[in-house]
Amino acid sequence: LGHQPVSVYPSRVNDGICDCCDGSDEFATGVCKENRCKTLALQILEEHKSKVASLQKGLAKRYEYQIQATKAAASNTAELAKKEREEVQLMTQVNELRSKIRNLTREADEPDEDGFDDENSEGNWDEKSMNAVRDLVREYLQVTTTDVDPQKLADIVNAEYPDIDFSDLGNRKRLMKISQALLDEEEQAKAKASEGSGDTSE
Repeated sequence: LGHQPVSVYPSRVNDGICDCCDGSDEFATGVCKENRCKTLALQILEEHKSKVASLQKGLAKRYEYQIQATKAAASNTAELAKKEREEVQLMTQVNELRSKIRNLTREADEPDEDGFDDENSEGNWDEKSMNAVRDLVREYLQVTTTDVDPQKLADIVNAEYPDIDFSDLGNRKRLMKISQALLDEEEQAKAKASEGSGDTSE
């Protein structure tokens, strides 16, 4: 009749000690005046409730950790995808810059569109034109007291040779090449003259 069944040795039946919570083992002696089964059952029930509550709390915390881990994984995945997209964009920009550098290098190595090559100051002018232009440039350099004015020099040559188009980049480069070459010749002549005067003085 108790809240939990128990086996009692015959020697303990009616021995004056209440082994069963309801006192059924002392039916002859009548020493068990109180039924303690309900009180014991309530105590065990509270213990079970406490264990269940502790387990539920642990499960709730575990679920919370799972949610946090899922969110962190999703966030890390999104961040990784963002970084990968940024990497693709940066690589695209790098490739574009490399392509521009290659194009600029190629353009620098190629002659101008008009066929003028920086290494050839005469370009496609005929020899007569070249000599005449050199004479005009030489006269200009002899009278100028300032640095060479490219536009003024072009105007002087263009007045004598209107067929030469100095809006063309190649022709302007060619004219400045001639000017620089004549200036270099003059500097070399001065240097030689200076060396000659020094040898004479000795």
